[in-house]
Amino acid sequence: MTPYNTPVTIFSAPKAFAGSIAVSQLNAIRSWQKLLPTSKTILLGDDPGVFEHARELGAVHVPSIERNEFGTPLLNSIFAMAEKESDTDLMIYVNADIILTSSFVSSIQSIREQKFLMVGQRIDCSIDEEIDFTDLNWEEKIVKHALKQGKPHGPTGLDYFAYPKGLFSDMPTFAIGRTAWDNWLLYKAYSMGAILIDASPSALILHQDHDYNHHPSGYQGVWYGPEAQRNQVLTGGPEHLFDLDHADYELLEEALVRPSCSRQRSYTMVQKMVMRHPELDTIFIRAIYRCLSASYASSYFYKNPAQLEKFISHYAKLSRSWPMLNWAAIKILATLDQAIHVLRPPRQNN
Repeated sequence: MTPYNTPVTIFSAPKAFAGSIAVSQLNAIRSWQKLLPTSKTILLGDDPGVFEHARELGAVHVPSIERNEFGTPLLNSIFAMAEKESDTDLMIYVNADIILTSSFVSSIQSIREQKFLMVGQRIDCSIDEEIDFTDLNWEEKIVKHALKQGKPHGPTGLDYFAYPKGLFSDMPTFAIGRTAWDNWLLYKAYSMGAILIDASPSALILHQDHDYNHHPSGYQGVWYGPEAQRNQVLTGGPEHLFDLDHADYELLEEALVRPSCSRQRSYTMVQKMVMRHPELDTIFIRAIYRCLSASYASSYFYKNPAQLEKFISHYAKLSRSWPMLNWAAIKILATLDQAIHVLRPPRQNN
C-alpha cells in the first residue's frame, strides 16, 4: 500500500464524540490520515469532543460554523469554511463515519479531469471496536470483514465528494445529515459543467452502521422530520436530485468508461440534456420519455446520445424561434411512436 503524497484537503463535520459514534468517527478519521498522510484534515463544528480529538489527531479545528434553529450544521457553511482554511486545489468532503481504503486513494490519484465531481457507492457494515492502525494488515482485515458481513448501499446514498476547489457556490442552507443534499450536489456540479464520475467499481469505502440516538426523534426525525422536509424544498424539486445513475463516466481500473446501458440511465441522460434547454415544453419532454419506455429505443438512444442531443437541440431552436410551436409536440409524439416501431426488432416466427 503506497500512501497518496499529493496534498489534498479532507474535511467533515463530526457529531459529538460519544458512545459508538465516537468509535466510528475515530476509525474513519484515522483511516483518512493513514492513507493520505500529507493531506490537511479539517474537522468543523463545536460538538462535544470535536476540539479534543482534532488536537489529538493533528487536524485543523474550525469551531464556528452556521447552524439552523435545531442546532444542525449547515452544508453551505461547512463547505465555505473548509475552502477558506484549505491551501490545496483538491477538496474531499467525507461523512465522519466513512472508512477509506487504498483503492479510494488510487482512484483519486488517477483522475486527470480539470472540472469533475467524484462520488461512489458504499458498503454498509458493522464495526463495533476501534481499529488497531498499528497493525500493518489493518486494511486487509477490515475489508475482508466488510465484504463478508456487509452489503452495498443503493445508488442514492452518497458519502464522499471529491472535487476541485471553487466548484460549488451559492449553496442552499441544507441541514447536514438529513435528506437530499447529497443528491443535489451532483445536480449542482453537473449544472456547473463538471463531469460526474462514479468511482464505485474502483473505490471501496466502508460505512459503519450506527443508530440514530443523536436525534431526539431518532430515525423518523432524521429522515422525515422538519429539517428533512425543508431540505427537500431547498433542492428545487425532484428533477434536481441526481444519483449514481446520472454519472457521465465510471472509473474502472483507473480509466473513465461510459456506464453500461440501462433504461434508468437513458432516462437520466435525457434529464441532463433537457436541463440545457429550459424552454422545452412538458409535452415534448414526456414524448421523449415515452419513447424511452421501449427497451430497444432506450438502448438505441443511449448508444447514440449525439442523435438524441441533435434532435432535442433542433426542436429547442425551433421553439425559441416560434414559441407557438409547442402544439407540434403532439405530432412529435406520434413521430416518436413511429421511431419506436422502426427500432422494434423483427418478431421471430416459431
